[in-house]
Amino acid sequence: AEGTLALGLICARWVDERRWAADAEHRAAADLKLELVTPVLKSWFSDAALRANEAAIQILGGYGYTRDFAVEQIYRDNRLNPIHEGANAIQALDLLGRKVVVRDGAALAAFGAEISTTVAAAGGVLPDEAADLAAGWQRLTGTTDVLLQRLAENGPDTALAPAQAYMDAFGGIVLAWIWLKQAVAAQHASPEERFRKGKIETCKYVFRWELPKALIALDQLTSLGSGEAFPPEDAF
Repeated sequence: AEGTLALGLICARWVDERRWAADAEHRAAADLKLELVTPVLKSWFSDAALRANEAAIQILGGYGYTRDFAVEQIYRDNRLNPIHEGANAIQALDLLGRKVVVRDGAALAAFGAEISTTVAAAGGVLPDEAADLAAGWQRLTGTTDVLLQRLAENGPDTALAPAQAYMDAFGGIVLAWIWLKQAVAAQHASPEERFRKGKIETCKYVFRWELPKALIALDQLTSLGSGEAFPPEDAF
């Protein structure tokens, strides 16, 4: 939830910067980053919100599925988010099929520069996490090149079939980035010790338990080969 809020706030800042930044280069970079990250914010993070809501229901046991507690209503409200404004699978197709190739990869490069800035800032305070994020981004861009080559060779029907797995990987790396960015900010700026510790420890949790899921998805994507990703329709 905190990662989603932080990413949403950064996207809101980019909305302002693409119109009001002092120079054209800054405005263009904000526009490119917003183009790339918007489907991730809408899709991956709305799926993650449902997993959090599910956990809240599960903690309460059978009562969690009744109207005695607010989590039942919250789950039903949030279940709408993966469906409306472009269902999440459409967002995944948009990310892989369009957004990563915007202006010959300029959007991906602009966001990569944002990753590099955070890695550099984190190197002195959270060096392991900084190194893991840098390596994860490099693997993501390498996998993206492989998938785009398949798209050029085989067409969209086959090459875009694993778009959801690509979104899963991309979103996990964005989550790691936004948490590392928060941890660095808390380390340098927060006067509240409990708040600072909470941000840093949550960041470490994300890198230990969530980022590896993205790396596994990248391994699966690169090992698919260039043939059929799924059985043909008439096999069912």
